[in-house]
Amino acid sequence: MGGAIASKAALEDHRRGKGVMGLIVLDVVEGSAIDALPHMDNIISQRPRTFQSMEQAIQWAVNSNTVKNIESARISMPAQVVEENGIWRWRTDLAMTRQYWEGWFRGMNNAFLGVIGPKQLMIAGSDRTDRQMMIAQMQGKFKHTVLFGVGHTVHEDAPEQFAEQVRIF
Repeated sequence: MGGAIASKAALEDHRRGKGVMGLIVLDVVEGSAIDALPHMDNIISQRPRTFQSMEQAIQWAVNSNTVKNIESARISMPAQVVEENGIWRWRTDLAMTRQYWEGWFRGMNNAFLGVIGPKQLMIAGSDRTDRQMMIAQMQGKFKHTVLFGVGHTVHEDAPEQFAEQVRIF
């Protein structure tokens, strides 16, 4: 979702006469995101509703492969859960945002490609792109980087590799 919002915001800034110095989108393109939406309810239903401790939430993130790097999970999970009466629950009920999912992703590719300036798509596997973005990448419209051995949270799973790619960009 972040890449869709960033792409649309950057394009809107351009239309208003402002610009961005560059845009990096992580592990999402319109086609694969739209294709994944029918599976989201199942993914959400498999997440525990609560945790007995912060450490349990962190361990779940790693054991479920949501994040592959435990040190990153120790940093990111505290922002995703809140404690109430000794029980930890998700800060955001993702299911309540269902009605917006498709709208977030529709038009994302065109927004990304429409942004003037340097652009990079950093993904976890070559299977995570769609036809429109493959063609645009072959035409040199953006830098395409595949990081191996990572999941959807590219920046958390391989922070050094991610940082090096940002530095090069």
